[in-house]
Amino acid sequence: MNSVSFMYLLLAVVAIVNVVSALLWIRLLMLVRAADQILSFTTASMYARYLFGQVMSGKWFRAPTSLVLGNPKRDPVIRKVIGSAQYQTVQFLASFVKELPVNVVPFLV
Repeated sequence: MNSVSFMYLLLAVVAIVNVVSALLWIRLLMLVRAADQILSFTTASMYARYLFGQVMSGKWFRAPTSLVLGNPKRDPVIRKVIGSAQYQTVQFLASFVKELPVNVVPFLV
């Protein structure tokens, strides 16, 4: 394998990791919107940003532990999302990409 193909391989790995992270954020946003249909997009994105930060917290990314909307442990939307089976799938997939240093999506969201 020459150096050019190795660089393309590394670029592909970085792109795949970031695309998977972006898809996880979008999935969390859809879970929040499904939990409460009357939420505005701005409020739903705040919930999704909080949940995404909690899922992606690890060695490279430290997420805030509080939410502007109130106590996250008592919030019905967050409780409904965390209790869903799809959230468990998001957590499982996030466990693969959250510890990689090339993952820049958590810093951009």
